[in-house]
Order: sequence, then C-alpha cells, then structure tokens
Amino acid sequence: KQKAAELAASGDAAGAAALMAQAGASDSGLKFATWSMLGFQTKFDTVESKDKAGVVTDDAGLDSAGIGIKSYWKASGNAVPNMPVYIEVAVAENDGFANLYQEGGFTDGKKAEKPALAFGDGFKNFLTDLIFDPFYWLGGQKSSTPDNAVGATGWTYLGHFVAGFENDWFAYKTGYKYAKLPPHTNVSWTTVDQDWEAGYSAVGGYAQFATNNGFAEWTKDLFGAKMNLVVAPNRTADRVGTQYGMYAYATAEFAGQYIDIQYNGAYGKTFDTIFDEIYETDIILGYQGKFGPVTLKVNGLYSGFGEVKTETGKLPYSPGSSDVAAPNAQADFLDGTASNIQLVYSDDYVDGTLAFRHRGSQANLMYVENGDGHNHVADQLGDLNTIKVWANVNYKMQYGNIGMEPYMITAFDKESAKQKFKDPSSIEFGAKLFGGYDFDVVKFDAYANMNLVTKVDDSFAIGDIGLKVSTPLVLNGLALVLGYDPADANADFITGIFELGLPAGINAQAGLGYRAAKNDSKAYEGKEVGFFLGANMKLNIPQKPIFYTQFVWNMDPYKGFGDGQDNINYDGYTIDSGVGNYAGAGAFRVALRWDI
Repeated sequence: KQKAAELAASGDAAGAAALMAQAGASDSGLKFATWSMLGFQTKFDTVESKDKAGVVTDDAGLDSAGIGIKSYWKASGNAVPNMPVYIEVAVAENDGFANLYQEGGFTDGKKAEKPALAFGDGFKNFLTDLIFDPFYWLGGQKSSTPDNAVGATGWTYLGHFVAGFENDWFAYKTGYKYAKLPPHTNVSWTTVDQDWEAGYSAVGGYAQFATNNGFAEWTKDLFGAKMNLVVAPNRTADRVGTQYGMYAYATAEFAGQYIDIQYNGAYGKTFDTIFDEIYETDIILGYQGKFGPVTLKVNGLYSGFGEVKTETGKLPYSPGSSDVAAPNAQADFLDGTASNIQLVYSDDYVDGTLAFRHRGSQANLMYVENGDGHNHVADQLGDLNTIKVWANVNYKMQYGNIGMEPYMITAFDKESAKQKFKDPSSIEFGAKLFGGYDFDVVKFDAYANMNLVTKVDDSFAIGDIGLKVSTPLVLNGLALVLGYDPADANADFITGIFELGLPAGINAQAGLGYRAAKNDSKAYEGKEVGFFLGANMKLNIPQKPIFYTQFVWNMDPYKGFGDGQDNINYDGYTIDSGVGNYAGAGAFRVALRWDI
C-alpha cells in the first residue's frame, strides 16, 4: 500500500491501482484513536446551608479543588483480513475534582478546624505520585481489582472488547464488559439500545450471528425480497452481565415494504438452570409500507413474565427496566401489549402525521435502557397503562415553517393497575406549537408546550417554552436562546443564553438564570439568580485539542466532564440539567479535550 502511494505521487496511476488491487480492501490493519480530557476545577458554595432546625451544615466559600482526567485509548480495524476487532482501554476516569483540596465537614453547626484534604497535602500527593506512579494517581488512586468493578471509577482497565469475523454471507461478533450491543431499530421503535452494555460488572457478554449482503442478494433472487437473520445469545438480559438471554430478529424488504419480527428472552442466571424457566418473553412485530406520498408504520409488542424460584417458593419475575413494576399474576393478556401506529404524509408543502399508541401495565422492551438518566422505554411506549393519540402538522414555507402537535392521553385499562397514571378517570389534552422564519439577516425558531388535565377541577398548565434568535451579521455569528422551564415543583426556571463566535475561532457563551418560586416555596431562597461565562477554541498545537474555560454561579448549563463539557446541555431550548443543578454552588474550570 505504501508503494502504491509512492507510485500515485509520481504520476503512475495504473501502477498504483494494480498494487492496491493486490493489497485488497480487506487487508489487515489497526487504527488508533482516543478521546481524552484534562481539566482543573475549583468549586465553592455561594450561600450558607442550614437544616430544618437552623443548624449550619455548610458555609459559603471554597468547597473543593482538583484535577480531573478521562482518557480512553482505542484500537479498531481488521486484526487479520476479515477479522474485525475493537479494543478500548479506560486509561483514567477521575472527575471528582477534590484531589487537591477538600473542606472539612460540619458537626453540630461547627466546621472542622482542619480541611479533609489541605492544599499542601494535595499538591505533595500530586507531585510525588505523578513522578512515581502517574497512572495510579490520574486514575483516582483506586485498585483495578474486580471487587471494585461495579459502580467504582478511577483505574486503568479493559473497557470495551469486541471481536469477530465476516464475509459476504455471514458475520459473527462478540463483545465484553462496556461494549455496547449492536443496535437495532424495528420501524418506529429502537428494540436493541445503543446504550445497552454487554455486562458492566466485568462479567457477561454477548455473541451475535448475522447473515450479510450476499445472503440478502440470494434471497432477493430466490424470493424477490432481501432477507436477513440475526441471532444473539448473551448474558446481559439484566444489562449487568449476570442473566442469560437472547434477542433474535428476521427482516424482509420488498417493493417498498419492510417487515421485522423480533424475539427477546430472559433466562436463568447459572449455566445449569439457563432454560429451567423463561422469565420474560417479548414478541415484537413491525411493518412499514410506502404508498406514494403516504407511509404506514405499525409496531406491536407482547411481553410475558414467568416466575423466580426462591427458598420460600416462587415469586413473579420483575424485569430489569426500572419503568416496569413487578408483574401482577392476575393481569390479563392485554396488560402485556403495546402498539404504535403512524400514518405519515409528506409533499413539498406539508409534513403530517396521524398516530396512535397504547401500553399495557406490564408491557416492556428488553434490551432498551431505562435508568441512569435515560427513559428510552417510556419515551417509545409511553407511560404504563396509557393510550396516546396525536397528530403533527408542519406547513413548509419558502423561508420558514409553522406547525402544531396536539395530543390526548388517557388510561388504557381503567380496571387495571394504575401505575404511572394515578387517576384513570382523567384525560390529558396538550399541544406543542412550533415554527421558524429565516430573514437572512436574522433567523427565528420557537416552540411552546401546554396541557390541560381534566379532573374534578380542571388543571391547565403551560409547559416549557423556547425561542432562539440568531444572526450571522455580528462577528462570526450570534445566537440568543430564551427558555422557560416549569418542571420543578418549587420554582420555574427562566434562562437567557448568548452564544457568540469571535475571531481566532473563539466561541463565547454567557447567560442568566432566574428561579421564580411557586406557592411561596423557600427551596431556592438566596439562590434565585444564577449566571455563567464560558469560552472555548481549538488550539493550533499538535493534535489540536479544544480548550475551554468556564465560571458558573448558581447554575451550570454545561454538559458533564467527558460528555462534551464545552457545550451547553440543551433540552430543546431549556437547560436539560434542570432548575436544581448548582443552586447554591459555583465553580471555575479550565480544561483541554482531545478527540484523535
């Protein structure tokens, strides 16, 4: 390949092509990649904290200071021809930012005379261990033994391991630990989640057997439909890595139609009891057909649950998803069902959707994450025991658009369990209004959510509201984002954020936040006003890292360390981290982020 490159540079294109043909596209070769973060943060309390009795639990002032680092080293490609491999080593995971200083605690309203970690000790530890054992210090000074595997961070360990082999007809892949399952979308539903680990507690794993393009072309010649099969036995039915399971699906495409049938199963936790009981079974059906400007999308689901053997007998199996309660032995068939039907229309002027979905009180999607900040099951199926009917109409103009998404939600089975839907006699109506217009010199984009819940006394509420105004005429671009978030029970959160492109590739950010108390709540007293300043730029030095600095006071609108912390953490145009984040706290940060 190198000789071919030399020939190409000399002008011998034919010779270069001949050598590349000999090398072959599937030749072996690994590529190295990494994303790494190195940063400093000092955090402080902006107000004095007291308990209900008025005793001081924390004072205003410096809270902690430290250095954080996250670094993941990866190698991917073909180990030998047709044998792909992906390896990731977590070199360091340390984002506590309290390894240089940590204030002392309070006892009976009095602060300890000495800090938990003095600056002198913190710097001495830093300088000594950075010379003698840098990975141990940067990794948080924690052991890499399996006993620390669950929930702990801060050591060098094998993070992901994926290996396999493939040819035109067949592909095999196996993964271990934090390696994610190969995702799958069944029409309107994600049924194998891209966030689902092989087994994050250092046990478990998965294997996936799949047909490839050669098989699909063969079935097209034979049956007139491209078909593929995937079977994935695994030990990650609980995501932790301790329960055997399997997902399998078959797909077919023909004449603008698509069919997808999937099976999920959760089995025993030991090799000798793997098939003694089947604790959960999901059957998922999907169909999509295109008829001119109209597309029909249909999904159906049935979830069935078995029993768990215990010393005292058998108990209903409770699925791993935090969105599903323990099954009710008296539940009928419909309680385990869910559906999603969408009729989609699109032309040059209008995009429109008319849709229906329902979810029984025991319907679940295995291999879809719910927890750790994600609600992927509920986002797709809706809350337990509910029906939702909605429409979406978006009218497209030459320089903008305007639209509306009305909806109605009510109980699916009023006699069934009332989980996540406390009053089955109530009906919720709501709508999202949205639109935008581009005047070239300035661009507007806005939305507003509202709902009405019918009860004894009807309850009308305005949901979140967002507005973005941007213009390319101010320096390298200016944007103003206004958000109103009423999600907190104690306060509404009103935010205004500026983002400005400056010369030399600098991006500046600034904003204000105000917590407006609800019902005379004192939860955020003294913490009503917040603000922040930040900037980032790509440095013109080797490997071109992103440099950023931030000062936040009583609000932190940024993403987490290692999640792209130089970016605002938007949910629409409101702050995804919510009204309570950094209320009563502040921080100063500087950091570098590499993505090589």
